[in-house]
Amino acid sequence: MKSLFKVVVIAVLILPFTGNLMAQKVGHVDVNKVMADMPEIKKAEQEVAAFTKELEGELQNKNASLQTKYQEFQAQEALMSDLIKQSRIQEIQELEKQIQNFQMVAEQNLQQKIQELQIPIRDKVTAAIAVVAKDKGYAYILDIGAGVVPYYAGGNDVTELVKAKL
Repeated sequence: MKSLFKVVVIAVLILPFTGNLMAQKVGHVDVNKVMADMPEIKKAEQEVAAFTKELEGELQNKNASLQTKYQEFQAQEALMSDLIKQSRIQEIQELEKQIQNFQMVAEQNLQQKIQELQIPIRDKVTAAIAVVAKDKGYAYILDIGAGVVPYYAGGNDVTELVKAKL
């Protein structure tokens, strides 16, 4: 009898918490879709394209310089002493290293630029999601576009509500 009483008391204590958890609303949004329709993302894409074009132009200049040096070396190689030949080979190798280093740094800078431009846009979307969640009584909003939600069975899609808030 005492054990039955304990079970009933525990059930009575746990029941309100369980009901509260079951009543929470969960929604989902595709942040990538929301961002794709924002004018700010179009502007950011234009800035990235311009930055990429600038980097590509500089890389082309460096490659043209390397090609010119290499062609000059090939044209004069037969007339060069071993010492001058070694010096020119080292110059060409050094220029190749500089180009490789530039490519690596340029890729890093491009990724950093993309991230810098996306942060304020993502923050704006996150704020809109928070407003929609509060307005509509959602306890959780999951981003299905990020690929971190392994499964969802339909549910309440708030993507259009978030777009409307923006």
